[in-house]
Amino acid sequence: MAKEVVMLHDVSRCSGCRACMVACKQWHDLPADMSTEFEGEYQSHKDLTSTTYNLIKFNERLDSKGKFHWDIIKYQCMHCAVPGCAEGCPKHAITKLEHGPVVINEDLCVGCDYCSMNCPFGIPKLDEKKHKSTKCDMCYDRISEGMMPSCAKTCTAQAIDFGYKDKML
Repeated sequence: MAKEVVMLHDVSRCSGCRACMVACKQWHDLPADMSTEFEGEYQSHKDLTSTTYNLIKFNERLDSKGKFHWDIIKYQCMHCAVPGCAEGCPKHAITKLEHGPVVINEDLCVGCDYCSMNCPFGIPKLDEKKHKSTKCDMCYDRISEGMMPSCAKTCTAQAIDFGYKDKML
């Protein structure tokens, strides 16, 4: 049995630079989302899309003293131990790999979107053009070659820890 790999986002280190979002798009050759509009906040996208697999979310808030804060969260597939998306897929197109990542086999995906409906986080998104579901795959192709996921590799703040689950625990 292969050792399971995991990622952890340390919110206390994250600067919100979004380099992880750019690295993900570059590695997966994903286009920019053209439907984003400025709504008076620092947040770029409101949610994941079929071409944005990870998203830095900014929660703007005032504390009890009226001081402004940003709560920064890296939002992406959680690569669950028992993935609801996989359990909801009628074609078994979603698999949890032995070493941890949860991946979608595009050849088997029929675009029914049951994966998103069954994911407690609503992560998989349906690509309307390809009629296939998409999501973060933890760069399983990089991992299988001994490399880190592109988001973790590019994080200059070292806010994304990646490694073997047993050691990270």
